[in-house]
Amino acid sequence: MHVAEMRMLRWMCWHTRSDKIRNEVIREKVGVASVVDKLREAKLRWFGHVKRRCTDAPVRRCEGLAIEGTRRGRGRPKKYWGEVIRQDLAQFHITEDMTLDRKEWRSRIKVEDRLFPKDPRLKCWKSKYEEEDNSEENIANIKGNSAKPTRNKNNNQRVR
Repeated sequence: MHVAEMRMLRWMCWHTRSDKIRNEVIREKVGVASVVDKLREAKLRWFGHVKRRCTDAPVRRCEGLAIEGTRRGRGRPKKYWGEVIRQDLAQFHITEDMTLDRKEWRSRIKVEDRLFPKDPRLKCWKSKYEEEDNSEENIANIKGNSAKPTRNKNNNQRVR
């Protein structure tokens, strides 16, 4: 999953692996959190939703079911949903009883993206409230749709 995510982020920045730019630098330029972290946040958000439901709710009754008569295959056993949730709770240093306060729970599990990328080529993502550079080049880029990549006319290579 990390490889596919980094490939997309590199593509967005017009960098290839042959440019030898570290993943952390690319992620900082784009300003997004890891997909794995966002999935963990979504898992914990659902867990909080389930825990706040009453014990008679169908989703709570299914939580404790154990399937008998099945064998786990060879090799390392796969983790159950509860095991993964316990690991995520330990990573965030939170407990199950914290789910009762929804606002507090959400604030503790939230994975923040950086608001603004540092790369000027990604200006289309910046907030309209952020100060903009009023140079002639910037104004030309805004008028000419800066989201489109520019190419050198002579040899059709990307301009950086």
